[in-house]
Amino acid sequence: MEIITNLFRMFFKDSIKYTKIKNENPNSKYFGIVGIVYPILALILGGGAIYFSLKLLNDIGGFNNIIVAIFIIIGGAALGIGGALGFFSYVIRGIIVSSYQIKLNKKTIGVVALIVNFLILCASIVLLFYIIKHNL
Repeated sequence: MEIITNLFRMFFKDSIKYTKIKNENPNSKYFGIVGIVYPILALILGGGAIYFSLKLLNDIGGFNNIIVAIFIIIGGAALGIGGALGFFSYVIRGIIVSSYQIKLNKKTIGVVALIVNFLILCASIVLLFYIIKHNL
């Protein structure tokens, strides 16, 4: 529940920043640059967390102690869920700030940021299926 609240808080902050930039400097490229950086961070952080979570869960058979195995399962699940939530929050925020950039005067960088967002989203889905196929 707190994650959803944080998403709304980020959206509200970006909305206030958009209104301020729109009134002061409509030629700003801030949202376009941020819209490109957010999905890249999402792929690195979220994808890495999901990959290492699957790697942890895949290597569970080598542990003889049941307590260690249980803690690794809990840690791997928490890491995977946290990585997925972080990934989606960055991608959603990247799409939001890209749409704000499209509303400003420099529309091209907003469109490029939106394309980068969707390309990284598609690439991450393909990467996730690849990791699942070769890890499990």
